[in-house]
Amino acid sequence: MIFVTVGMHTQSFHRLIQAMDGYAATASEQVVMQIGHSTYIPRHCEWFQFASYQDMQHWSQEARVVVSHGATSILTALQQGTPVVAVPREYRFDEHIDDHQVEFVEALARAGWITGARDVKDLNSILCSPLAQPGMPGIPSLANNLRELVTILR
Repeated sequence: MIFVTVGMHTQSFHRLIQAMDGYAATASEQVVMQIGHSTYIPRHCEWFQFASYQDMQHWSQEARVVVSHGATSILTALQQGTPVVAVPREYRFDEHIDDHQVEFVEALARAGWITGARDVKDLNSILCSPLAQPGMPGIPSLANNLRELVTILR
């Protein structure tokens, strides 16, 4: 199963939701999406707007891969050992107030901990390829430290 999450940010992320709905239309595996405030409503998969942190952890742990925006859901998946494909929200598409998610995703991808995707057209080939495995030493403690930092900075 592929779990897609876009978080709780108020700007829509229909670019990712629409791309993954298109993927789900022909995929041989289940796709489940947390769509948040996205205006696009998926037609080819199970979806919900929001869920509790515990439910999000469950979906993340059950997934073969988590497709995420560039925020703390990445850290949850890394802590659980679930591979991550991250598509950052981008300022140029009016998906966020700046490009901090782009910078975060690029840094984690350079470190080899996640697979980053700036163009949603690349998702199909990425999801059909071997993904970066997050089972490297130190990821759970790094994820905890980053989560603390994000909380402090909010």
